[in-house]
Amino acid sequence: MLRSESLHHRLIPLLFIALVVLTACQIRATPPGPDTHLGVVDETGYTLFHWDEGLRIFIWDDLREGGWVSSGGSTEDAVYRLEGLAEAPDGRSYRYILGTEDGQTASLTIADETFDVQQGRLFIVRTKRGAIEVEQLQRDLSTIPLSHDGIGAFGRADSAVAAFIAANATAETE
Repeated sequence: MLRSESLHHRLIPLLFIALVVLTACQIRATPPGPDTHLGVVDETGYTLFHWDEGLRIFIWDDLREGGWVSSGGSTEDAVYRLEGLAEAPDGRSYRYILGTEDGQTASLTIADETFDVQQGRLFIVRTKRGAIEVEQLQRDLSTIPLSHDGIGAFGRADSAVAAFIAANATAETE
């Protein structure tokens, strides 16, 4: 009898631990939000979202003198949502919604258009022609130094971003 009582007393704590572990695996907390890097390179603005888990989303736009407002945070929801507005003093603007469950994959909507970020995580947003135009590009963003100088160097070295920067510098001087 002593042996079965001893076994019984050993099994209860093990079953309790197994139950706690299984329950913890079922609970999903909102993933942490990104570090956000904002800045201006020549006549263009950028916003780089960076998660420690590896995800990077990069938006480059022509709202150099604009303001960027975003809100997001931890909730009971399993998806971290970040909603933002980029707006220039002359009224040009666009909204974006960024969501992630794990800091590694995401959904992104810019100006009511949803993008598959697996097809590219760099977005060039043009607002100067009366309509919002978004160009999605596939780039390796993992090596961009997370500093203003590093981001600027990336922009000037990437052919599409460099052309965008040059076009906006030309447009501002005309």
